[in-house]
Amino acid sequence: MLNMDMIAWDNLGGPNMDLHASASVAGSVALAQLYADVVSAYDLTLLPTVYPDAMGYSDHASFWTYGIPAFLAIENYTADAGAPRDFNQYYHTSNDRTQYFNQNYFREMTKASLATFAHMAGIRTTCYWADLDCNGDVDIVDIMRTAAHWQAAAGQWNYSRVYDANDSGMIDATDVQLFALEWGWTAPTP
Repeated sequence: MLNMDMIAWDNLGGPNMDLHASASVAGSVALAQLYADVVSAYDLTLLPTVYPDAMGYSDHASFWTYGIPAFLAIENYTADAGAPRDFNQYYHTSNDRTQYFNQNYFREMTKASLATFAHMAGIRTTCYWADLDCNGDVDIVDIMRTAAHWQAAAGQWNYSRVYDANDSGMIDATDVQLFALEWGWTAPTP
């Protein structure tokens, strides 16, 4: 479950943002990391920080209660070294209006969230099928991402058709081998 809460405020000219997950719920941190990986893969102008034992004040926390992997994508709510907290001064007031949104930041957060949903659903990107991080090379990172989903079956939280190269409904040794066979593939230069 991806909870997008407070994704349009950036008064500091960021582009810092938080991803709050729970290390005590299997899959929660992995989903937050997927979001961060999507930001990197699509070269979005955001700087996500994953908090593995983070706040549970929003709607995602109730999913944790039932052991469902969930995380929160939110504007720069937590202060970090070099990135002070940027809390919306209009939060829950009559002035909490779109005119105060940072439209570019909101657009990037929306892109990142939609792309994360697509990856969670197993929708393939325009990248070469085995180039999971879309960096132009099939390398150890791509193979390890597939191996990290070892024995995930369709219907489980950690299953994605992106890693199921033979579309069998189970990520197994055959899938890892199919990715390994593509080792060294490099995107053609334009």
